[in-house]
Amino acid sequence: KTTGYAESVRELNYNQDNPLTENESIILGEINSYIIARETFDINDLQARYLKLQLSTEGTEFLRYATALEEENQTLTADVTRKVLVKSIVPNQANKSATIRFSTNTQIRNQLVEDHWVATLTYDFQNLPIELKRKYINPLGFIVLTYRVDQENIK
Repeated sequence: KTTGYAESVRELNYNQDNPLTENESIILGEINSYIIARETFDINDLQARYLKLQLSTEGTEFLRYATALEEENQTLTADVTRKVLVKSIVPNQANKSATIRFSTNTQIRNQLVEDHWVATLTYDFQNLPIELKRKYINPLGFIVLTYRVDQENIK
């Protein structure tokens, strides 16, 4: 920065000397879980992931997800699976946002395709007025407000 304003920066190298706080652990866990639920494709648990995302995504953003999923379901068949590996999460708690690097492995019959991605999201925690059995799915009221994913050019 060239403003001359000094600010404290929290090192993102977590270890025994620089442990995660409880809040950081919760936020990173929620973000990791969200990315895996949103980017995985497996027809066997699609309904469970859909419900999780419905309960943890703001209305307009959830409609974007549902529309994209419907389009994807027209091209992906039951013999296709996509697994997700989250590589890194860089949170910005002040802005309630995060940048996430992850890869996907898509198995189409005997072919495995690996892709690399960068997602950016904003989030909040809200007291959701939902029935108790659904509260167990998202007990802390973690809500993704915006979500964007771009493919990385890694070779």
